[in-house]
Amino acid sequence: MAALSVRVLGELTVDGSDLSRLDRKARALLQLLALARGRPVPTDALVDALWGDAPPARPADQLAVLASRVRRVVGRDRVERTDGGYRLLADWIDLVELDSVVVEAERRHEGG
Repeated sequence: MAALSVRVLGELTVDGSDLSRLDRKARALLQLLALARGRPVPTDALVDALWGDAPPARPADQLAVLASRVRRVVGRDRVERTDGGYRLLADWIDLVELDSVVVEAERRHEGG
């Protein structure tokens, strides 16, 4: 399995994947999952973020369709359905790198 690198700072990109094949809702799902940094995002939270006050009649089914579309672009095994919701299994996400840089900068600042 090839490494999956995701950037959410600036324009959403996934190395080696053509995100233009995804519609707006599927790209939004991918971005929400990437922002969670590998943690499961509850289905209810995804439905609320994607559809707000006007969810489809069967939101869980529509979410499964969107997840399937994202899987076709980033890899079947990269979007996982768990008891806690959905999560993205990425090898590198720019936000995680940013977090580690900030923690290191804070450590150095406190140390003098």
